[in-house]
Amino acid sequence: MIIAASLLLPMFTAGCGAGFTASTMQTQPANSGIYSSVGAIDVQNAMIVVTGDNTAKLLATFINTGSEPDRLLGVTVSGPTPQDIVTDYQGALEIPPARAVVVGPDLQPQIDLVGFAPAESSYVKVDFLFEKAGELSLSLLTVPPTAALADLAD
Repeated sequence: MIIAASLLLPMFTAGCGAGFTASTMQTQPANSGIYSSVGAIDVQNAMIVVTGDNTAKLLATFINTGSEPDRLLGVTVSGPTPQDIVTDYQGALEIPPARAVVVGPDLQPQIDLVGFAPAESSYVKVDFLFEKAGELSLSLLTVPPTAALADLAD
């Protein structure tokens, strides 16, 4: 009886000391892209959609959790590097306080990678530079324009 109890005891007590800060208690947004943050800026659902004809679209949601506005000053991509990064906004992208700015889908700000043909399902290094929050370096997954992303194909 003592041997059986000693064998079962670790199974029942294994998670008792984990507490509320255990990694299994932490939640992340449900999405296909990368989630990260720098300063007061959260970056959610960041990915690169390879749309064909040597172009791709960068998709991301920037959430300013702070009380002051911030701006996306620049984006650099490497491994591979596009010939050009084209945006449909002038200068910096404004991110108001306590607001989210979605980049990528139609009727939103656009960041297009021209002369860019990475392998699908590979990772590409992308650096975001924010005026106040600073720099955030991520490895973003490249995905084909299928399912919900099919409208992004050329």
